[in-house]
Amino acid sequence: MKKLSKRSYRKLKARVLAEAALPGCNIAALSRANPEVCRATVYGWLRKHRQTEKSQTSIALPPKFVEVSVTDTQDLSRHTLEKASLTFKDFSILMEGKLSGVKLVAILKILEERC
Repeated sequence: MKKLSKRSYRKLKARVLAEAALPGCNIAALSRANPEVCRATVYGWLRKHRQTEKSQTSIALPPKFVEVSVTDTQDLSRHTLEKASLTFKDFSILMEGKLSGVKLVAILKILEERC
């Protein structure tokens, strides 16, 4: 088998990756249909492609939470929450009902002391 030029190699790689990304694609059949590449090569390309996509999307996405610090509890007394969910490393708490901000801060302080 003759060696592919860089341009031909890139085209082949792009075509194979596009086919491999299709739902229900059989990698073994795909590599048999493209004798220039073996199955291990296709799996390697897929792994590198997914890692590249993952690193690019993790940079582009904003964080999934925002850390909030509460300093003035007097202003919180006018507001009530209907539902609050707290998730920690080892456990989570879901509170429902009319919770004032002051009560929520008190609960957080208790949890902060114990965790």
